[in-house]
Amino acid sequence: MAILEFRTWYASDQIGKDLHIKKLQLDTWVTKLKAFKNDHMTALAASIKRHSGQIINYFIEGFTNAPAETVNRNLKAANWCIIRNQRS
Repeated sequence: MAILEFRTWYASDQIGKDLHIKKLQLDTWVTKLKAFKNDHMTALAASIKRHSGQIINYFIEGFTNAPAETVNRNLKAANWCIIRNQRS
């Protein structure tokens, strides 16, 4: 149930909504995660709390850092290939 709430909260139709309200809603959701008293949910709650500023920024313009993460992943993969080929 908690995951479905997050998907609804993070939906694209929420872009441009009041950031203060979105932050309060996120904090409420994180509290619900902690209530599960499960190591995985607690870790998820901590990660979301740690990155809450970046998560909330999504609601300003609707952009994420996914393109930058893709470039970073591709650079790491290319670097790994170069290192592997040098060792051969």
